[in-house]
Amino acid sequence: MSDFSSLTKTIELKDEQIINLEHTVNDLKARLDASEIHLRDNIDGRKRLSDEITDWQDLVNQLQERIKNLEDVAMYPFSEGETYYTLEPCEKDGITVVRSVWDDVSEKLYSRNKLYFAGLDIANEHLESIRKYSASLDGWTTRIYK
Repeated sequence: MSDFSSLTKTIELKDEQIINLEHTVNDLKARLDASEIHLRDNIDGRKRLSDEITDWQDLVNQLQERIKNLEDVAMYPFSEGETYYTLEPCEKDGITVVRSVWDDVSEKLYSRNKLYFAGLDIANEHLESIRKYSASLDGWTTRIYK
């Protein structure tokens, strides 16, 4: 009988080990499931992040294209070969209208602080207004314009 008792104890120990192993296996399955969910979430998160990065890259490309288009727009008031007029200082009259043709030298000399006119009439009108204004300031400022 002791053999039977010993065999029963061995079976009980084996059953206990099996139960413990089943618990361990179930625990590992639960951890694996959680890891798979976490991994799936990470993959989804990376996909979303990748999509967001792609969207940002598209936006940057669009902005770069807009900048390029803006740079292609004329940076100067006239195109090469066009006639324009400016008011320039001179000793004889104090100031005079100067006729020029736009070229690469004009681009180098270009200043946003200078007045450029497309027509002679408008340049002369502006010159006349400056002369009238200068005359009204006589005595308050050095006369530059005659």
